[in-house]
Formats: sequence, C-alpha cells, structure tokens
Amino acid sequence: MENTLHDATVTDIMPTAPVTYTIVDSGTEKGKPKLASSDGHSFVVKRQLKSGDVVWRR
Repeated sequence: MENTLHDATVTDIMPTAPVTYTIVDSGTEKGKPKLASSDGHSFVVKRQLKSGDVVWRR
C-alpha cells in the first residue's frame, strides 16, 4: 500500500484579507514616520514632495 502526502494549495496558505497600511508617527529610531503593512512589510519616508505627497521606500 502506498502512502502519499498531498501538497497544500496556494489558497490554503495565503490569507484572502486585503493588505492594510498604518502610519506610525515616530516609528523609526530617529523619530521619523514609518508605514507598516498588515502583511509584515515596513516602509520609511524617502522624500516628501512639494505637493505634500510622500514617497516611501522599503
């Protein structure tokens, strides 16, 4: 008799919840804002544009 293992499908592993982002004021060691995502990534400010928009980097 042969025993087989079944691989989990991608849908079994990956959550289907959308990624959300939160700005953490003073989130860095230097007191700058940090952008944290619900999937575990974090971003810091690369530059702030004259328009007020923020360019983030990982």
